Amino acid sequence: MALTTIDLSNLDGSDGFRLNGASYLWGLHTGATVSSAGDMNGDGFDEVMIGAPYEYRNFNQGGRSYVVFGKSSGFDAVKDLANLAGAGFHMWSGRSPYLVNEAGDINGDGFDDVIIGDVGFRDFYAPYTITPGAAYVIYGKASGFSTFINLQAMDGDQGSNLNVGGSMSMLPSVGGAGDVNGDGFDDVIVNNANVGYVVFGQADELGATLDLSLLDGKSGFHFEGHHFINFHGDINGDGFDDLIVSERDSGFAYVVFGKSAGFENPLDLSSLDGSNGFKLIHSENNSFHPPVSSAGDINGDGFDDMMISDGLSDVNGYHSGFTSVVFGKATGFGATFDVSDLDGNNGFRLVGDEAYDLVGISASGAGDVNGDGFDDLIIGDPTVYIGVLGVSYVVFGRSDFGDGQLLTIFGTPDDDVLRGTSAAELFEAGDGNDIMIGRGGADVFRGGAGVDQIKVPDLNFASIDGGTGTDILHLDGKDLNLDLASFGDKIQGIETICIYGRGDNTLALKADSVLNLSDTSNTLKLHGNAGDRVTVQDEGWVDGGVKGFYHTYTNDDAVLLVGANLMTEFVTV
Repeated sequence: MALTTIDLSNLDGSDGFRLNGASYLWGLHTGATVSSAGDMNGDGFDEVMIGAPYEYRNFNQGGRSYVVFGKSSGFDAVKDLANLAGAGFHMWSGRSPYLVNEAGDINGDGFDDVIIGDVGFRDFYAPYTITPGAAYVIYGKASGFSTFINLQAMDGDQGSNLNVGGSMSMLPSVGGAGDVNGDGFDDVIVNNANVGYVVFGQADELGATLDLSLLDGKSGFHFEGHHFINFHGDINGDGFDDLIVSERDSGFAYVVFGKSAGFENPLDLSSLDGSNGFKLIHSENNSFHPPVSSAGDINGDGFDDMMISDGLSDVNGYHSGFTSVVFGKATGFGATFDVSDLDGNNGFRLVGDEAYDLVGISASGAGDVNGDGFDDLIIGDPTVYIGVLGVSYVVFGRSDFGDGQLLTIFGTPDDDVLRGTSAAELFEAGDGNDIMIGRGGADVFRGGAGVDQIKVPDLNFASIDGGTGTDILHLDGKDLNLDLASFGDKIQGIETICIYGRGDNTLALKADSVLNLSDTSNTLKLHGNAGDRVTVQDEGWVDGGVKGFYHTYTNDDAVLLVGANLMTEFVTV
């Protein structure tokens, strides 16, 4: 019987486990924030972080955050955060450091780091006295974590205090920024009241205390005004991570492209002109608010996409809400992009059905939930105002959000060279000996008659059909690992595979893979360079020796001809 519901109370350590708050002294509301911590100790297992906002004795201060180490097995069904005993550590500051997030590897030492937001408070006994918040980075390392870390005593080796003149706002939000400047060190984001900061990682770490007001464009930069910054991904495919910025007061949003150098501080968002980023507007109802988020690559074109939401928008009734998904691309961004113009080819919009749906109050990329090679989305629809149970929606990615048709590149009856773009396209080569060159994306290749060559830079294509001739598939990228068995019907009509590309590639196959690859031949030819490798699975292969340029192997009707320069390994699965 298929499992449809998981009762969290029945987790037994083998299928998951429960983390209990430390105590009523400092464990109230444990789990108000949760996050991955990456692999802080470099043992190959990711850690988790948990935030607990309040102490029982004073409901507006004294929270803590916790890191629990991952491991291969041996989890108890229940773990008390008060008794981590080498299984993790906790952090405290005298305020409420419960805003937790992973930060990547800020100092480039090979260990993931974390960032903590420390919420300020109004003193319980002196309500007109405000203690500001703070932000901290805790560095990963192989061992030697203290059971307890006092965030107010950062020394630069254990971690760093990120503040503005020694203080922050009441509620600083924090997060990782990816590698915005492409220097190999991950960067971090601190949103503080009316200012958002981007702090560049560096090899010599950040010091015991970093005054964010002293960022100079080389060490980081900031945005002035009511801004909320989020890590977006690489929307324009230039190798630098980009940022998405929501301007709370105006209702605008901005995309800021990463680059190697030349960041102004402060960065003037009005200077974005399409080459360094662009402004997002909604001419029908311009009221963007967080969340702004990466959508991953939902259409499989090789560029990260983004989501901009407004759960309080009145597009389809009062507070029906919407979420817009804007597709990334290499070039062609203007200074301003109107999400009202989304047409399925440049993005699409998800709208609440009726008033109070609040679609877009929460929205996030979901990774590849169904394993089809396209990233998916999750959208929250809480419907909180009408007192009913809310729902959430998972939207599967795919190549066609427009009219269901890919852009088609047609060949002629003659010999053609057909070149694609980084977007998803349909190649219809027709007759002749044609060359189809994909540039990325979820491409569909149809060779037709003749001896056709199909060149792919990666394995994100939707399907390949060489047609009726003797056709060749080229792996033109590097570090590609093509397992023919896992691709199934996505590749057919191919009689030769050239593994060599811009770097070392690998190919895995079985006897059935050879027989199913072509309707006209039971023979597969393979070419590659030194460094490329072929893994042949299952038993029964017979070595027929070298005949001319090829080393011959047979398995019943399947015939494999391997070029002389190509390393071949036979394994039993």
